[in-house]
Amino acid sequence: MREYKLLLGLALRNRLAAFRAGSWKREGGKLDKGRIASTVVMVLCMGIMAAFIIFVEVTLFKALKLVGQPALLPAMAMLMSMMSTLLLGFFHVLSGLYFSRDTVWMAYLPVRSRTVLAAKMTEIWLGEELFCAAVLLPGFILYGTYLKADALYYLRMVLVVLLTPVIPLSIAALLTTLLARATALSRNKETWVMAGSVLLVAVVLTLEMTVLPKIPDDADVMYFAGLLLSKEGLLNMLAGAFPPVLWAVHGMNGSLSEFLLFVGVCAAAAVLMLALLGRVYLPICLKQTEQGVRRRRGVRKAEHWKQRKPLWALVYREWNEIIKTPAYAFNCLSSVIIFPLIAGMMYMTLSSQGGMGEAMSALSELIQMGSPLDITLVLAAAMAFGCFMNPAVATAVSREGHRLEISRMLPVTAGIQLAAKLIMGMMIDVITVGVAAVIVAAAIPQFIAMLIPAVVLALMVSFAISAMNLTLDAIRPNLHWVNETQVIKQSANVAFGMLIGIVLFALPVVCAVLLHGAGAASRMAAVVAVLTVECLAGFMMIKHVAAKRYAALEASD
Repeated sequence: MREYKLLLGLALRNRLAAFRAGSWKREGGKLDKGRIASTVVMVLCMGIMAAFIIFVEVTLFKALKLVGQPALLPAMAMLMSMMSTLLLGFFHVLSGLYFSRDTVWMAYLPVRSRTVLAAKMTEIWLGEELFCAAVLLPGFILYGTYLKADALYYLRMVLVVLLTPVIPLSIAALLTTLLARATALSRNKETWVMAGSVLLVAVVLTLEMTVLPKIPDDADVMYFAGLLLSKEGLLNMLAGAFPPVLWAVHGMNGSLSEFLLFVGVCAAAAVLMLALLGRVYLPICLKQTEQGVRRRRGVRKAEHWKQRKPLWALVYREWNEIIKTPAYAFNCLSSVIIFPLIAGMMYMTLSSQGGMGEAMSALSELIQMGSPLDITLVLAAAMAFGCFMNPAVATAVSREGHRLEISRMLPVTAGIQLAAKLIMGMMIDVITVGVAAVIVAAAIPQFIAMLIPAVVLALMVSFAISAMNLTLDAIRPNLHWVNETQVIKQSANVAFGMLIGIVLFALPVVCAVLLHGAGAASRMAAVVAVLTVECLAGFMMIKHVAAKRYAALEASD
């Protein structure tokens, strides 16, 4: 237990280092106003997200009270929290357990493998608790207020909130261990890990969509009336496929047996995970650090080497860094899979409920009613949605870290190095937009003629966001990180970059909405004008601000 507390304390101190008061000061003792502002903005963004969740749940609770189903809100919140933790926590568990830099030296400590695994999983669990609490507490408190519950309800509520992430994180740990063990000694382990991660996420998503309740095809008015008139009809339908949700809601409401059953299942999941993975965890981590070998098929001669121009050589280096570092790949390439996941979820939902034909007919009617220019703007907005989620450019300079000394020695100007970083980020966005365009073209062939201008508009949004984010990272890079997770997930520049992306994405959208009374051509012209100004501003910032600051950074000692 002493070793567990020590390892957990070190991990938490490392994660919370950016929020210590001492971190707000420079080496000379002066306050770092930029870092203070970054912390304030991050806290403000978290507050805005929490306020939005509270607003949505309060509005939904009012509607559920009208139909006599108030218990449905905590069940919905809990089911969504578990599903999100299993889907998104998969990548957090994989990068935290098997692709962290501290696993090598931990393997040589006089500590058991199971203790290290317990400390790391506790750290991940505490990180997931922030999201779970934001989703669960508003619904649970509203339900408790409705019931006029006593203090025992709120005590059980706290325990339910704390235990909700345990089951999905235990499942994620088992899946990631299987993936890490299968790819441990492969030659191109990074590629296999990425492919396996996408496959497992697709499997998890399919299972989640299968577990969700479905309305029978032969449902009539009496079926829906029965659900509404029954005291827990909708609750049983929603949580029937996953009983722990039902146990938790009934347990908070006063059923001691179901509450203890929920607690026991969560504890059993954690104990089973530690029992199965405890002994093999550190050996698998060490295998991840080894490099697989394969028989050489021939000696590579000098004439076989391909000579690249400096710009494309640097682009190749940036891409290698993203692809071969799992923490970078999981975060930077997530925008590539977000549109296929959304499309797959919509397809499975409509197919399972037999509403695909009706949806396509309604969409055809909408196409005939709308203007082609307006449809082009909607397609462009949909395809550009994932561009501000890409942190590759917002951390392009910070990711160099101590490797900046090598960049100083390269006989290449600062402008070319920044251009390589910008091209690398833009290439990810091009893939994102291209995948979305292919899906739209395959699903709705009537949109093919509108896709080309929509893709151009989406890439204009991408360029503006990438240029601004790269300028921000060149001005205030974080070069003193310990592991890749800190620079790609715990960086203030990522939060600022997403905020900048949202603003640049929203400006043309707001402009088009304000001109709703004008013609479609006027809306298109206004959107193109706004995007042109954003792109020009981004180009000027790269040329006159980012290049100079990056050059000064190279010349500094």
